[in-house]
Amino acid sequence: MKSYSGGCLCGAVRYRITSDPGPSRVCWCKDCQHISSNGTVNAVFPSASIEVTGTPAGYDKTADSGNTVTRRFCATCGSQLFSDSTGRPGLTVVRVGTLDDPSAIRPTANIWAASAPGWACLDAGLDRFEGAPAPPAPRRGSRDEDRRRAQCGDGAAGHHRGTAPRLRFVPGGRQDLRDRSARQ
Repeated sequence: MKSYSGGCLCGAVRYRITSDPGPSRVCWCKDCQHISSNGTVNAVFPSASIEVTGTPAGYDKTADSGNTVTRRFCATCGSQLFSDSTGRPGLTVVRVGTLDDPSAIRPTANIWAASAPGWACLDAGLDRFEGAPAPPAPRRGSRDEDRRRAQCGDGAAGHHRGTAPRLRFVPGGRQDLRDRSARQ
């Protein structure tokens, strides 16, 4: 398992990740374009693997999917760092450009490509999705399937809309993103 570190432009917020990344994609949705004036390169990590030092600010917005997305950014310099969605509880999106070594994670796809401006340079070597890619189907008998069954409470193993865990921040201290749902 790899570990990653990163932070904001001014250094007021730092983080450490102790997990391999999930999907890494260039997102061209309108919200990502608004926060970056371009597409954003993002990697998905288990929330429990991210430890934050400093106090990011947050902003909640209802996405086109109907899910609530909470974006986390430095209150001092404005650097976009993380986002959480009610559509993927237990997972946090990390902005790859905020890693100390952004080359450590290479995107594998362009998503929301239909929303990209005409001048956008979309790498033809990456997978392309005009909108959001479908969530991966869990393998039968896998821990993912068992977790989804437990979370849904009805035995369903498919995609569901849950409540995103909220980050708990302690001013001037270390924030641990592990077991955030128990702190709500």
